[in-house]
Amino acid sequence: MTYEEFKELALNPPRRDMETIFKVVVYSVNERVYSRRSHYPKFELSHRTIGYYHSVDDSEKIISEIVGDNNKYKSELYCFYIKEYPVGVKLDCWEDYGISMRLYDSTGKLVDHTYCSGLYSDLRTPYGLFRGREEKNIRFKEGDIVEVREGDEVRLAVILSESLTIERCWELRNDFLKTNQGRIADHSTVLVGNKPKKFYTVDACDDQSAVFDEYETHSHIHTLRIMPLRYPISDKLRQQYICYYKAFLEEEERDRREIEEEKSKDMQRRNKVVSLCGTYQKRQCELNPKEALRLLADCYIEYCGISLGLRTIAYDAAEYWMQKLAGSDDSLATKAQSGTFMSIIPLLSPGFANSKDILERYDIAPICLNAAINGMEEFLETLSDDKLKIALSTGFIHIMKYYKDEWL
Repeated sequence: MTYEEFKELALNPPRRDMETIFKVVVYSVNERVYSRRSHYPKFELSHRTIGYYHSVDDSEKIISEIVGDNNKYKSELYCFYIKEYPVGVKLDCWEDYGISMRLYDSTGKLVDHTYCSGLYSDLRTPYGLFRGREEKNIRFKEGDIVEVREGDEVRLAVILSESLTIERCWELRNDFLKTNQGRIADHSTVLVGNKPKKFYTVDACDDQSAVFDEYETHSHIHTLRIMPLRYPISDKLRQQYICYYKAFLEEEERDRREIEEEKSKDMQRRNKVVSLCGTYQKRQCELNPKEALRLLADCYIEYCGISLGLRTIAYDAAEYWMQKLAGSDDSLATKAQSGTFMSIIPLLSPGFANSKDILERYDIAPICLNAAINGMEEFLETLSDDKLKIALSTGFIHIMKYYKDEWL
């Protein structure tokens, strides 16, 4: 898929061919408590369903009628929503709408709309994928002071991060594809070989912005529940929210520096471990493949029930020595060519013949590069057997490139 094809799907998301109905909801501002001079920092709304209609056009006509004849409602209109739902199917909404939602301001003007289905049944399908917004359709920028609605309460907040752009979602998709070493089928399922493994899961709930509010709470609010300031705001209150935003930026910068320092320390430790492994790797001629595999088998069994990570490293390191054994003229070469380290362990020594029970009870698991580095560091510091260090280090250098970096 090209970026242009992805962008076309983002702007014109696919829809199921099904009958739908449109629900119109109106929100009105409750009368202010007399003692309060301002609606801010929060105020209450009331909402009610106006009715259900067969089309957006019919729904918009009703909104226009309400706006044009607002006196009879004796309330201050806040906004309208048109929510689209499928007919004749069980509703299982992932978000506060069904297939689509449209937001209108108090004058009946269309303000915004969703870009993917909010049905749970559409999650991880082409219909439920959020592919981002064009820059021009992102209504608020970082640092903007806005109103956010949760239920029937509206409160002031400051935008900490904007909604995802199409470009960013495209990057996330490609990063996901690269990291999982597969391909994306139907825009959602990653196939490794022919089997579905994982998903590109930017969905309806990701069409949101991070905000910070008067409760000094960091939360994520759906884009269609954010509105511009409706009333005048005092200089004191505005300054308060500007301070919230500045404090957030300072904390973010501190976190960034800490992460960079941590990465630097990890990289130094990684280089030290790899260098030491390289020293032992140069001595691999001191071992033949069968001897190395016996040492690794003994190490693997020793850590069964003790450390999943350390026995996984021993197992991974054995791969190199299995290849060496398979290419030798040893009597076990044929077994090494067609078998696995686990299947060959009982054949390496009479002492391993009774290990079948242990090998069946304990398994290995994928580990990231940092965990593998930590494990090798522990081996190099604690083991006294130089030959085992040679077997582990040589195999580790060979397999290290296959470990995924947890920073990705």
